[in-house]
Amino acid sequence: MDKSIYQNNWYYISGRVNILEGHLLNGVFFDKLLSCNSLHDILVALNTSPLKAYFTQVKHLYEFEKLLNDYYFHHIREIQSYSPDTIIYDFFLIKSDICNLKKNVKAVLSGKGIDKNTGRMVVKDNGEDGGEEQTTSLPEIFNASLSFIKHTVLQLTQKRDTSPGIMQNEESPKFPIENGRQKGFNIPYIVDLILDGAYLRYIEDICKKIKSEIIRKYLTMYYVSKGFAIIQRAIALKHDMNLLQQYFLAGFDNNHIFRKLIINKEGISGNTLFAGAYGNTTLPDPNFIQTLVSNVFPKISFQYEVAADNYLIELIRPVKYIPFGQERIFGYLCGLTTEVFNLKLIIGGKINSIENTFLKERLRKTYTEHSAA
Repeated sequence: MDKSIYQNNWYYISGRVNILEGHLLNGVFFDKLLSCNSLHDILVALNTSPLKAYFTQVKHLYEFEKLLNDYYFHHIREIQSYSPDTIIYDFFLIKSDICNLKKNVKAVLSGKGIDKNTGRMVVKDNGEDGGEEQTTSLPEIFNASLSFIKHTVLQLTQKRDTSPGIMQNEESPKFPIENGRQKGFNIPYIVDLILDGAYLRYIEDICKKIKSEIIRKYLTMYYVSKGFAIIQRAIALKHDMNLLQQYFLAGFDNNHIFRKLIINKEGISGNTLFAGAYGNTTLPDPNFIQTLVSNVFPKISFQYEVAADNYLIELIRPVKYIPFGQERIFGYLCGLTTEVFNLKLIIGGKINSIENTFLKERLRKTYTEHSAA
């Protein structure tokens, strides 16, 4: 692409994002939404926001997940279609796709079949208004993981169904797996480990391709926090650590931090958390490490996830003052992601009569400046 055209595209989309940022909801709005006493009050509040077109009747609140997903992906597609490259969008698209992939794989293994309402895979805009949305296959790393899952299930079903001295034909495994926890097998957990490992390796790969230092730092902190949560949760729940070694770590380098954390699991505590794992290499942001360790022990809880997400939004917020380029777009998409999460949390909580205290302590900080109520 001609350099001037490339630069002009960034100018245009950065200007568009500058407008969209003004539409992001702030902490005051979410406090107001929390104070609503009825679904009608929630509808009135939403009708003062950019979501007005999506929620015109109370009955639409019961479809909040689908409508908010439509809202989210519409904005991603809009700015993606004008951007000179797409790598920063992959992070946001794959994040939701991997959740859908997990659901679909588990559904197939349980014999229930795929729920067509779980959501779409990576969405590509075809550039035509009103045209049919197209989907693409997942990156190769996930295709390889699906093959690994298939191979693993074949092995486990053979071990489960084979009597002593009798070998089951590899071409005829017994599907579905009626009970994934039978005889020590936990197929859903193994599926999570394999796909979570592939997902975090994929994020590492994106880090290598991103030129922006602040986006690289964000992605590094993101996958470290997610990986540590997976490891610490397995320790807290006393899962078989061999499963973590065999399935989650498949594909990671032998000297990767996650491998070292598992090996040194008995010494994981307080400020010594990453010291042995990183050795002489540069540690992640010490403030971030303190954020992790102060919210993780004795076990992973919602407080850990809230603290990690809040740290990340604070980390990326300064890009609002970068006028053009990847950083500005990435920051806005982080803000949009947080906004949709908070909306789903509150609307879903209100529909299910969850107490405000429970919801408020799980809300994430917004990308816009948060004002205390």
